[in-house]
Amino acid sequence: MKKVILAILLVFFVVSTSHGQYLIGARAAGMGGAGVAASRDLTAAYYNPAAMMKTGQLGFEASLGAAYSDIAELSNLLNSTSNPAKIITDNFAKKIDIYTGLGGLLGFSANKIGITVLPNLQMEVNKEANALAAGVGANLNYQGIITLGRSFQFMGLSSVDLGANIKYLGGNNGSAIVALVGIDSVGVKTVTNSSGFGLDVGALMSFDIPAVTSLSVGIVGRDLFETINDKIQTWDLNASFGAQTFTETQRADTTATRAVNSTYAIGASGSIPAVGLLVAADYEMGKNFSNTHMGMEYPVIGNFVTLRAGIASGTNLSMTTFGAKLSIPIFAINVAYIMDNKVTKNNQIVVDLAGGL
Repeated sequence: MKKVILAILLVFFVVSTSHGQYLIGARAAGMGGAGVAASRDLTAAYYNPAAMMKTGQLGFEASLGAAYSDIAELSNLLNSTSNPAKIITDNFAKKIDIYTGLGGLLGFSANKIGITVLPNLQMEVNKEANALAAGVGANLNYQGIITLGRSFQFMGLSSVDLGANIKYLGGNNGSAIVALVGIDSVGVKTVTNSSGFGLDVGALMSFDIPAVTSLSVGIVGRDLFETINDKIQTWDLNASFGAQTFTETQRADTTATRAVNSTYAIGASGSIPAVGLLVAADYEMGKNFSNTHMGMEYPVIGNFVTLRAGIASGTNLSMTTFGAKLSIPIFAINVAYIMDNKVTKNNQIVVDLAGGL
């Protein structure tokens, strides 16, 4: 009976932490995540590796997106993320209901070769006051990416670009699920360390219609031939009625290898040179989901200030986004605001600084 109750709680908790995708980089985020054909910076490592061929000879970018419900409470809890059960016992008297998500990009490119790191942190705690029954999840995942590619010239086309990402993936994930069984608190704590390798490939075709428009069409396959190796540590948690700490009993460690489902996306973007308006749209699909991303970008003060807007919709996804860019010599500051129309606590601010030659 205890195992049945815990299994049910675990399913609900996993569902509650499966939030809509995070949009990488403030430019694409402000345009609803439409980046397969529109990326022209180091976010190409995420959206379409072929677009890395559109960057300059030297470039760098640092981007951070944050969603949180209680930043003060979050800072108090972060010291205990390596032991999720400790979060529960250290805050026995508190009622806690917080969520945070931090994601970003740090990258550098030289001669069209990109080196990029994509970190992502998610944490959620749901707990009643003066009780040990709770759900805690903390997930830190990251990708280290090398992007390579080549450009080709064909009659009638400005360029055809091909690119590939070689990726190392790592993760440290912890959870504690505790339920009341009779008058006792019974649960399971799990800590998982993960690592693996993967591949993305993409193509980008660009061509110009003089005085009318500039068009790009891109296609990308993500997480190809990707497997993750997990080392899993598990503890049984037990606390008698009235106790404020757990008795922890460790099980034997286990390992597992899992395949990551590949995803595919196609996108198009076009600009009207006379007014500078750029419109972009992506369609992405994978196992049991499909999403659409659409956005636009319009310069309002020459190339100094640019405004953006977009939407993202699909399976369990509904977002409205806004963004802006301030350009100064060599550098650009981008900001975006993502409104999650399904779960408002997932609303996110993205800020990045990019530059290059």
